[in-house]
Amino acid sequence: MSTNCTQCHTTSNWDATFDHQTTAFPLTGQHVQTACQQCHIGGVFEGTRLPSRVSIATLADYNGTSDPDHEAAQMSTACLECHTTSNWDATFDHQTTAFPLTGQHVQTACQQCHIGGVFEGTPNQCIDCHLTDYNSSSEPDHEADHFLDNVSGMPFHKQLVIDV
Repeated sequence: MSTNCTQCHTTSNWDATFDHQTTAFPLTGQHVQTACQQCHIGGVFEGTRLPSRVSIATLADYNGTSDPDHEAAQMSTACLECHTTSNWDATFDHQTTAFPLTGQHVQTACQQCHIGGVFEGTPNQCIDCHLTDYNSSSEPDHEADHFLDNVSGMPFHKQLVIDV
């Protein structure tokens, strides 16, 4: 804490006032009720690092999360990618993406497709994940019957119906 009293006090009113909203990290949501000491460890206010990633305060939450297991899935430590300060329960609607989940994909664990916790650029064509199934099919023999040629021009949601 600074020894410059006038940073918090005035000569006309010794009661300290501090407006966090005027800083580089305005408090929102649950941060408004968080005790100062939880972020300003040891009473250090000057130079407190902005929590753009998991901080000491939230690391235990990150490591202890099981649904989904953030650590095992190597999910981003940038909390605000999935969470907000006003509602920590992350919401993600796969139906609003380029790959809406249907059929067996609804039950598939995230990590099965998002290997290593990579979410951007995950392949989204049936053949990207089902090539082995395609090549090993025998009744009918998809490869011999050139099924892939027949579905390549189909809309994505129709391909899912065929492959699932």
